[in-house]
Amino acid sequence: MMVNVVMTDIAEQRTGRQSEEAAEKTRAAILEAALNEFANHGFEGSSLRNIAKAAGTTHGLIRHHFGSKEAVFYAVVDQSIASYAAGEKVLVKQLSQIDLNDPKKLIATHKEMLRNFAQTSAANPAMMRLLMHEGGKPSERLKYLYKQIEALNATYAFFFEHLHAQGVLPYLDHQACFLFILTNLGLVFGLSEVSSHYVGGDILTETQLEAYTERIIKILYPND
Repeated sequence: MMVNVVMTDIAEQRTGRQSEEAAEKTRAAILEAALNEFANHGFEGSSLRNIAKAAGTTHGLIRHHFGSKEAVFYAVVDQSIASYAAGEKVLVKQLSQIDLNDPKKLIATHKEMLRNFAQTSAANPAMMRLLMHEGGKPSERLKYLYKQIEALNATYAFFFEHLHAQGVLPYLDHQACFLFILTNLGLVFGLSEVSSHYVGGDILTETQLEAYTERIIKILYPND
């Protein structure tokens, strides 16, 4: 990726512009590098020059594509949240195909949603580390994160209403349950070194991920 982006930069310098395909590759490389930079150093400790170096591009091209470090941050968040939104689309489709008055089908759908959330988080641990960096104090960036996350939470709230209507998880409101999911099937993967120590293996591997996820599901549904 880096070599390709460097060659793209050279071509861009010669022609004064990038092809649409080359521009998209550059944007993708920038966002990947930026996610890791923000996750490892926090927003304040990150710089566009470091992101450019990691992406194999130039500071000027980042400015060209995004305009500012803040804009890069928001684009990183948008891209990461989109991966969760894709999973929610599957959930919404499932809800349209099942009997919402059947608690067994609701529980089965909920479990699939939990597994999907865990898999998405494990595939994107850098986003979880970014969230931990931002979650320590108020900021405009944290407000933006809340806004994007709440879009996901709104769909979950709708689903949770049907669970409660069938007497499922009566001891939890949807906000508490969403926080439980975000913490235990999200942030835990951002702390992969610590988590792996306590589960006895690399939690990001498929085997450990599946075993851990099923243990968390069992906490919510001990009798199923």
